[in-house]
Amino acid sequence: MISQKKSSLLSRIFSGKSNQKEGLDNRLSEMLNIVEKMYSTVMDAIISETAEKEEIQDRVKAWDRQLGELEEAVRRDILLNISKSGSVEAGISRKITMLALVKDCERMGDYIKNIFRVFITKQKVFLDDYKPSFIEQREWTEQAFPKLKSALTDDDLAMAQTICQQAHEMSKKAGHVVDTLIKLPRSSETPVASSLMFLFHKRLLRHMFNVGSSIVMPYQKVNYFDEGKFSN
Repeated sequence: MISQKKSSLLSRIFSGKSNQKEGLDNRLSEMLNIVEKMYSTVMDAIISETAEKEEIQDRVKAWDRQLGELEEAVRRDILLNISKSGSVEAGISRKITMLALVKDCERMGDYIKNIFRVFITKQKVFLDDYKPSFIEQREWTEQAFPKLKSALTDDDLAMAQTICQQAHEMSKKAGHVVDTLIKLPRSSETPVASSLMFLFHKRLLRHMFNVGSSIVMPYQKVNYFDEGKFSN
């Protein structure tokens, strides 16, 4: 059984430095909020097969720029903190974890952008038996975002463990669809577009898993799937 009590990641990175912690906390939260909005907008456009592609593309590009700027700001603040700490060993593994965490957020934005790029290149996708599978992926991911943010804010290990387990299972389902489309391309009217979108979604879920694992796993195993740790 995993303990439910744990000091927050940011508190452990910047112990006793509330201003730095608050600033990074706000940026990390903002990054996750942007990723969530970006995801919902893109998925709504794909499922509804919207004709307003250019307007949404502009919004996606703007959100992508924001994510890059926020990641750069967090990276700069952490590296400055390391340089001023006077000790290379002062919480270095924890700070590296935080750098990886904001990179995962930025990469989630990249994969959402890639999914949308496939859509605007070939709008008529999922007009076959794979559309329900994609909708299932979308529905799980949308309900997982607020839970992931809550788990990070509250250091809810049980919630993070559940998200990691389910993200792992959903990514395996997406991977299975990709494998099927490669082996049986005639099973879809749009095998290339469909396989790319499922592949990009699988990678998105793996980065979501990585964020959750920062709460559950010891530092040296963040981003690593431990069957024992995440088994039901």
